[in-house]
Amino acid sequence: MSAPEFVTPLSPAMSNIVEGSASRFHAKIAGEPQPQITVYHDKEVVQSSRRCQIKFADDGNLTITFPDCSRDFDGTYKVVAANIHGQSHSEAELLIEFDPTV
Repeated sequence: MSAPEFVTPLSPAMSNIVEGSASRFHAKIAGEPQPQITVYHDKEVVQSSRRCQIKFADDGNLTITFPDCSRDFDGTYKVVAANIHGQSHSEAELLIEFDPTV
């Protein structure tokens, strides 16, 4: 039994992409029992959807995929892993470049 730990922090720590492109964050999380994962975008909880696919495998690998990034995806993403023994978090930044005349 152990508190959650980010074996590999959310990466890349900063992703700078063009609007309409895809982006992905990865992390590896350990803990027993397996932690519950909550993803935040600028302090708002993010649910897995077609626009933001969150997958947490039994082996502790976490993937957050954005198939088609838009301006509203820009910001800080924070993953909190928690179980009965404690919690841990990791953050990454997604910066979206866009044409300001559009």
